[in-house]
Amino acid sequence: MSAILKDIMEFTAKPQDLDLLQELGEEMRIGSLCNIGREAPNPVLSSIKLFRHDYDAHLKDKKCPKGSS
Repeated sequence: MSAILKDIMEFTAKPQDLDLLQELGEEMRIGSLCNIGREAPNPVLSSIKLFRHDYDAHLKDKKCPKGSS
């Protein structure tokens, strides 16, 4: 997940990487043996849900809508 987020920040990720990021987070929630692993992807999954437009700007427009990165 960390590598995908880095690629998104650096504008090198592909749109399908966001789907992969979400899948990985959901699988971690289901498959993790401890609470830490089950809870770790929550900030990323929440940010995708709440700020999808920002992710899309990074992936499609290759720019940060907040003016940084």
